[in-house]
Amino acid sequence: MKPVTVVLLLALLFCVALEVADAHYKGCPFNQHRCHVYCLSHGCKGGYCGGWFRLKCKCTGC
Repeated sequence: MKPVTVVLLLALLFCVALEVADAHYKGCPFNQHRCHVYCLSHGCKGGYCGGWFRLKCKCTGC
């Protein structure tokens, strides 16, 4: 592999790891109920897992 390809691949993996770490705190992608409860606790009407591979907790009705 070319060094540039390796660097880009590592950067992509790092970004995905950060995204998963942030999303996991709020329950996504595996526990949508935790995301919903998180959003309710912040004064929203509810929440769901959405975005890229359902990794982000998206609150609605805030």
